Amino acid sequence: MAEIDNKIILGFGGLGVVGFTVLILIAPYRMRRVLGFINPWDDALGKGYQLTHSLLAVGHGGWFGVGVGNSIEKLFYLPEAHTDFILAIVAEESGVVGVAIIILLFWIVFYRGFVVVAYQAKMLKRNFQALMAQGISLWFFAQAMVNIGVTIGVLPTKGLTLPFVSFGGSSILVSCMALAMLLKIDYENKQILKGNFIE
Repeated sequence: MAEIDNKIILGFGGLGVVGFTVLILIAPYRMRRVLGFINPWDDALGKGYQLTHSLLAVGHGGWFGVGVGNSIEKLFYLPEAHTDFILAIVAEESGVVGVAIIILLFWIVFYRGFVVVAYQAKMLKRNFQALMAQGISLWFFAQAMVNIGVTIGVLPTKGLTLPFVSFGGSSILVSCMALAMLLKIDYENKQILKGNFIE
């Protein structure tokens, strides 16, 4: 969208991967944290405690869950169940079906913002709004995918909230403000197309 040369993007991406790897290798505690998610059952009462209880909650939910309010893991077994690991409780209470619905909703927000709203703004020569729409959409989707990956043990524990779902004043406030900006860009695009918008 910003028409930046792909070589620059790949160069900075490669530099980021190398830098990220070096930062992990120079600090032993980071290496333990990164490797801890590979087999959390080795130290289920230590560094793997959160992830093992998250996996237990996801497994206990099955396809359709145990019912809203019937989660066992949220009763002080899974630490931070209302913030970082809220999806594990959703999975336990509403099952794979509930998690699939949440992923679908994040995909809809991503697709609408990244493709529809951003390209409409680009077509209307509103480059800043187009880039902002793509950035906000990508931010929501990437943060959601990282949180989901942590919950199911595909990624190391990061401490990122699930946008619009996790408890937390600042997370919800910032997410709502960003979504409001995305909706405003969409509204202005539609007004321009109707001929009712004056910049």
